[in-house]
Amino acid sequence: MTIISTPSLDPPFTKENAIPFPPRSDSPYSTNILKSNQPESPATHTLSARLPATYHSHEDLSSNVRLKRVNPAVAGSVYEYLQNSLDVSRLNEIESLLWTVGLPKIARPLHRQLSKGRTIVLTEQADCHLVWHDTKILIKPLPEILLDHQAWEIYLNESNQTRRAACGFLLSYLWLISEQSDFQIAKAHNLLPAFVDWVAWTDFASSVYDHLHDTDTGIVKVPVSPRYWYGELRLSRLNKICRFFVALPRGDFKTLLFGYTYTYTTYQSFFERNTAWLVSLVVYIGVVLTAMQVGLTTTQLRDDSRFNLACYIFTVFSILSPLIVLGGGVLTLLVLFLFHAKYAIRRHREHTVECRRLQKES
Repeated sequence: MTIISTPSLDPPFTKENAIPFPPRSDSPYSTNILKSNQPESPATHTLSARLPATYHSHEDLSSNVRLKRVNPAVAGSVYEYLQNSLDVSRLNEIESLLWTVGLPKIARPLHRQLSKGRTIVLTEQADCHLVWHDTKILIKPLPEILLDHQAWEIYLNESNQTRRAACGFLLSYLWLISEQSDFQIAKAHNLLPAFVDWVAWTDFASSVYDHLHDTDTGIVKVPVSPRYWYGELRLSRLNKICRFFVALPRGDFKTLLFGYTYTYTTYQSFFERNTAWLVSLVVYIGVVLTAMQVGLTTTQLRDDSRFNLACYIFTVFSILSPLIVLGGGVLTLLVLFLFHAKYAIRRHREHTVECRRLQKES
């Protein structure tokens, strides 16, 4: 992959206001197991400390490559990691429908999230950042590399989707951390690197705000991903949009089943959550049937043909509707089981073929 360096854009914060990184200490081991055979440039040596060794790629599940290595000496490898880490293309794709999922306003700060009874859950997927479900909200920790001025100059200096996603992600942290209490919550939940202190954060956040916003109106002037036009997104509605507006037109069976993000860990939890409303339906049916029985004992309704017809229709409905719902639930579980079984068998065969090929080559 070739990284085009022109036209070059400035980082969204000044070098003077960048958060100072702690000096790299000597290794406590006699042998550096991560030492590369290739000589590192000073820039690569510095940035390698900000990068993970490997990452999980968000490719299609049928791909054999799920774990990838980040090579700081190869610009394309670092850029590919940044693309993967900041990718919000799934949300940008449904940008015209995001108004049904969340309001076009900034997200609540962290102390407000806790006061609403929400639990902060870490995620490394940017497209799940600030997505909430029930009493949980998913938040992606701030990567060290986005605090590095040099990284922006080298890898995020173009006007492209990755830079817009990076600027939007930094913007989201200005929403989340405004007061010192928010900062303490972020540190307690490992959302910020350990070496960041409150004074350094305020200097950094002020610089980012000045670069991203118009000083007179306070409106964001720098292009950001459409996803960051909105704050918190509701997962239940995202699942519905992905199923009915994305999966159905494309015939995407997997997305139709799992939606945007699959939140069930067992078949039992899936069945319990999706049939909980059936209890309310049964109670309502019981109340109506009891009222009808009372009505049939009165002289006004006993001989009323229309009331008798309504009683007949509702009685049949009360018998069939729970059976239909339960049958649909069992059918859905069966489809899920067959889908998982088919996927497991296919992956087993692909893995076996790949292992045999590697054995022959070696």
